[in-house]
Amino acid sequence: KFTLFGTSVIATNYTDDVQFIDVVSGTNFAALAGSPPKARFIDVVRDQVWLGAVNGTEKRVHWSGLNDASFWTPGTQSCDYQDAASGGPIRGIIGGAQAWIFQQQRVTRATFTPGSTAVYQFDEVQGGKGIAAQNTLVRVGDMAWYYSSDGPYEFAVSSGATQPIG
Repeated sequence: KFTLFGTSVIATNYTDDVQFIDVVSGTNFAALAGSPPKARFIDVVRDQVWLGAVNGTEKRVHWSGLNDASFWTPGTQSCDYQDAASGGPIRGIIGGAQAWIFQQQRVTRATFTPGSTAVYQFDEVQGGKGIAAQNTLVRVGDMAWYYSSDGPYEFAVSSGATQPIG
């Protein structure tokens, strides 16, 4: 999976170290500094890089420091992580002004809370349904689609509204 953060393309594949390349001056991918965790999914939320389905803890999201893709020390510079108590493994992340975390059996919204020690507030927006099959989450602009246990769904990124389409 790939994401663009500033002029860097950052890539993750779950088993190898997170890699980056500067699209302006880089010639080869290299390991991203700061020891980010290996993860299945990646996106940018506000001004932080988010990783989801961390290797060894698939119900965890971990985000970088503010404006710093190479800062991964929890508890400082608004870098931290969150483990989901239920809902199954994370199956995708959609970034933007807030994070949408898609698990096997639920969808959660993470909203930035400036000044809070928690950094983000996590709210379930859809329980009992999530992504049934890995790699079925597709985003185009302000809309996304995914396959749940009872068929395909359409998801509005700006509002979190979900509706079946099959």
